[in-house]
Amino acid sequence: LRSHKTGLHKISMKGNANTNWSRRQILGVGAGFVLLNGKKGVAAAEAPDKNVIKLKIGLKTLNRLLEQWDEQTTLCNFAEVPRELLETQNKAQLLEKAKVNALFDKEGAMVIKCKRNPVPIREAMGFNEDPGQPLYRADKTIKLARKRIDPDQLEDYIEAEERWSQLQSSLDSMSYASSMRGSALGEFKKGDPEPEQAKFLESERREVGKARDVLQRIVTALDAPG
Repeated sequence: LRSHKTGLHKISMKGNANTNWSRRQILGVGAGFVLLNGKKGVAAAEAPDKNVIKLKIGLKTLNRLLEQWDEQTTLCNFAEVPRELLETQNKAQLLEKAKVNALFDKEGAMVIKCKRNPVPIREAMGFNEDPGQPLYRADKTIKLARKRIDPDQLEDYIEAEERWSQLQSSLDSMSYASSMRGSALGEFKKGDPEPEQAKFLESERREVGKARDVLQRIVTALDAPG
């Protein structure tokens, strides 16, 4: 019985020794992991993140679009010859102007027509299935960049992420519908006031502004020191 008890005692001590050794191993590995992970975290913070770079470029693109809205969303590449110049008595004048300049817009012989163009909106938002556009599938890019966010800021970041997805979806639908309507909603002469029916992109302008603001929040969060 004593021998049996001694055996049990030895087994128990052996088990404790193994347990103590395992703990030391765990603590050593844990300390090493923290050290390595800390170095990796510093390297990750210092290294440029391609996802963040894409979002920053996309933000600049949206800012430029909003700053140059009228210029970028107005297409003036077609013209009409005034009917009075096509009358028999004026054909000689028309031909003379054509000899000087093929377009002769400045001479007043042609009327340059303009229309609103939603294509730059779709390009800026990355809707054209072109991986070269910085905001192409930006919702996925924003999600991939989430790992850089401080845990204390994660809730706000996810809220902005969800808001971006909503605006991305609504702008995709709106700009696509506008591209289908085309010039049916109003052409106007270059230099003249824009008619009301040609102002159909104003809703898109407001939504792009909201999308820009949300993306600014996301980029600012990604730039915050971790």
